Amino acid sequence: MLRHDDLHTLQQQLQFLATPIVIIDTEATGGNLYQDRLTEVALIRFDEHGIHTYEQLINPQMTISPFIEELTGISNDMVAAAPLFEDIADELAHFLKDAVLFAHNSRFDYHFLRLAFKRCGKQLSMPQLCTVKLSRQLYPEHFKHNLDSLIERFHIVLPQRHRAMADVAALTQFLAQASQERGHLWQSALYKHITPSLLPDWLPEHLKQQLQALPDEYGMVLIWHKDAKQPKVRVCEHMYHDMCHKLHAKQAQDWFASIVKIEGFAAIGPLDAAVMSSQYADPKQHAFYTIRLIKNDQQRLQAKIQPLGTQITNEPPFGVFAHPKAAKKAILEWAREHGFCPKYLDILPQTLSEQTPCPIHSSKKCHGWCPQLNEQEDIDAALRQEMTKLPIAGWQQRWPHNAQEVDLVTGQTKQWHVAGSAIQTEDGLWLWDARVFQALKEHFRKPQA
Repeated sequence: MLRHDDLHTLQQQLQFLATPIVIIDTEATGGNLYQDRLTEVALIRFDEHGIHTYEQLINPQMTISPFIEELTGISNDMVAAAPLFEDIADELAHFLKDAVLFAHNSRFDYHFLRLAFKRCGKQLSMPQLCTVKLSRQLYPEHFKHNLDSLIERFHIVLPQRHRAMADVAALTQFLAQASQERGHLWQSALYKHITPSLLPDWLPEHLKQQLQALPDEYGMVLIWHKDAKQPKVRVCEHMYHDMCHKLHAKQAQDWFASIVKIEGFAAIGPLDAAVMSSQYADPKQHAFYTIRLIKNDQQRLQAKIQPLGTQITNEPPFGVFAHPKAAKKAILEWAREHGFCPKYLDILPQTLSEQTPCPIHSSKKCHGWCPQLNEQEDIDAALRQEMTKLPIAGWQQRWPHNAQEVDLVTGQTKQWHVAGSAIQTEDGLWLWDARVFQALKEHFRKPQA
C-alpha cells in the first residue's frame, strides 16, 4: 500500500520547503463538523529525521450509521475498544507539530482535527495545502480532481478505499508522480497553495513561536510594540490564519520589526471578542456621535450633540449617529414628534438670535410648555423617557433586548442585555464601543437559532 519508492521520491521533492510535511486523512461518522466525530486518523510525516507513519482507530462515542460503515469499512465493533480522541491527542499532536498539513479537501480534515483537539481542551493551528487545488493547477486539462479520479488517472492500486491509511497512500502516489511529471510547476504550485504561507526567514524565532501558539478561532489578538504602553488590538475570526497573512502584506517586515510580543485570547464568537477588545480601546477616538442631556445654568436639561467613543456609563447612549448633521436632524424630528420645545432644548439653529421669535411658536405648533417652565421636573422626566427612542445609526428596526453567543463545540454560552446599542456589564453599567456596536449589528442581522 505504501510504496517505498514513492515515499523517498516525496522526501526529496519536499525538502525545498525546509519544514515538516504531514500527509493526512481522517474518517468520521459523517460530514457535520459539530455533530459528527472522528473514527480514524492516519498520516505520514516527512521531516529532517526521516519518514514516520501513524495510524489509529478512534472511538467516536456515537453510533456509526450503516451507510458510513459500508462506505468506510469501519464498524461499531471495530471502534468499541479503540481509544478516545483525548487519549491519543498528545501523541497525535507530536506528529503534527510545526508541520504543514497536506490533505485532499484539507479544510475538512483540518477543521475536524481542530475541533476534536478543542473538545479536549487543546488547540491545533497549522498551515495546510489542499491537494485538490494542487491537482487543478498541475493538471488543468482534467475536469475532475476528487480522489477517485486521481486513483483512476494515475492507476493507483489500493486494497480498500475510504480507510485513512489507504487514502494517505493514494495521495503519496499521486504527489510522487505529479512531482516528476510537473517538475517545472512543482515548487511554485506548492508555495502558492500552502495557506497561510510559510513564515518568512526574517521573522524572529520568538514571534514565530507566538504566532504558532495563536488559536485558530475567533478571538482578540494583542500586539505589543516596543515602548508602547498599550497593545494594538485585532479582533479575528481565525487568529492564527489572520495574523500569519499579515506577514505577507506590504511593509510587513517593518511593522513586525517593532513588535515584541503577540498573544491571543479565544472568544465564543465575534460579539464576545469585540467586548473583550473594548477594554483596550482608546476613549478619545470616536467615529460616531450621540445626544446627551446636560443641565444649563438654570438647571434645565438641554440636548447637546457630542462625540461618542468607548465609554462605561450609568445609562445607554441617547441615539447613535454617523455625523453631527444626522444627529441635529434626528433630534429636531424627535422633538416635533414628541411635542418637546426645541427652544427649551436649545436645538434651534445657532443663526437665530435671542430676540428672534421662536419659529415653532410662530408656526402655531407649540405645545405651550415654554411659559410653564415651572413644570421642569415633569419635562425632564419626559425627556429622559422619550430620549431612548432616538434612532441608532445604520439600524432601522428596534433593537432586541438580549444577545447571546454559543460555542457549538464546547457548549459555552454568553448572554448580554442590550439597550440603545450598548450592553450591560456585570456591575450594571452600560458599555458602548464602536467595535461592539458593529458586532451587535452583524449579530442581529443574522438569523438567530
